[in-house]
Amino acid sequence: MQTLLQFTRVSDLTAIMLSVLLLSCAREVPLVDEETYVALLTELELIYVIDKHVGDEYITQRMIDTLWTTYNVSKEAFQQSHAIYQRDLDNQLIRLKTIETNLENLHNRLNTEVSARREEAVIRAQQTELDAMEIDE
Repeated sequence: MQTLLQFTRVSDLTAIMLSVLLLSCAREVPLVDEETYVALLTELELIYVIDKHVGDEYITQRMIDTLWTTYNVSKEAFQQSHAIYQRDLDNQLIRLKTIETNLENLHNRLNTEVSARREEAVIRAQQTELDAMEIDE
């Protein structure tokens, strides 16, 4: 009888240990999908840069709050997902490279836009000078 009782205890203990092992191995699922996560990190980096130059906590917080609303993601869901994504170092490095590429592309688009606007301003200024010269004649 005692052997049967010991066997039952060992079986129960084994079952409990297997349950704990299976639960600990269960993969946590991020609340924020990867594409949205990358977009959020990209925009958070932009907000960080703006904050560095402007230094206004109120404006920075408003931009971050708007970000959560725009993507329909809570700060807590983002933080939970961020913790999970960071555990997968190889893929997190790939995501960070994607963010870097996104920021470089944005930088290039902005530079192109600024150059085009400057050229338009120069042309308008030259046209204004020509118009003024015609009026003087």
